[in-house]
Amino acid sequence: MALPLHLRNIAANTPPRLILSRTRDHGIGLDPLGLPGLVLDPRVGVHITVLAVALRFRADTAVMTTTQNAAANIAAYGHHFTDHDGLRLLYALHGRVPYHHLPGLQDAYHAYNIGSKVRKVFEEWFLPLFSLKEKTGVQAKQLPALLRYFRKAYLARAPESDQGCLCSIRQSIRDGSTDLGDEESCPGHSHDDCAG
Repeated sequence: MALPLHLRNIAANTPPRLILSRTRDHGIGLDPLGLPGLVLDPRVGVHITVLAVALRFRADTAVMTTTQNAAANIAAYGHHFTDHDGLRLLYALHGRVPYHHLPGLQDAYHAYNIGSKVRKVFEEWFLPLFSLKEKTGVQAKQLPALLRYFRKAYLARAPESDQGCLCSIRQSIRDGSTDLGDEESCPGHSHDDCAG
C-alpha cells in the first residue's frame, strides 16, 4: 500500500541537510563519533532500529507500523533509509482505535442483537479500516454511533459482493487513498486490473 499523497509530499520535500543529532539527556550517544553530549535524533533512531532488527533476522524487507501523524513527523528522516544494503524499509499505516472502551458497548451489542461473529467483523475489520481515515484516531465517544452505522450497513449489505466495487476499493488502498466506500469508489471496472 502506498502512503497517502500528503505523506509522500512531506517525504519528498526533505531539506538538503538534516540534523541527525540533538542535545538531550537520554538517547543513543554520539560521543564515539566525536560529538560529546549529543544523541541521535529519535526520528532517525527509529528507522535505524527497525533496520538493525531486520538485518539481525536476515530479512530483505522491514515494515514499520505507524500512524499518519507519526509518519508525517518522521517521513523526512526515513526517506534516506528506505533502501539500505538491499534491505527495503516500508511503512504500514494504522489508525488509533480505543479498544479499551469496547467493553462499554456490551449493552449496545445486546440491544442490537449483535452476535460474536458480527461483533468480530466490527471490532477487527470495520474499526481499523475506519480509523485509517481519521487522522486523530477514533474517539471513544464515536463508538456507539459507529456501531449503529456499521449495523445498518451490515444489515443492508448485498448477498454477493460487487466485484467491481471491491476492485476499486482495493486499488484505492494500494494508491494510498483514504476515500473508501463513497460513490466515486465504485465506478464500473473491468476485472482485468483487479488482482488481490
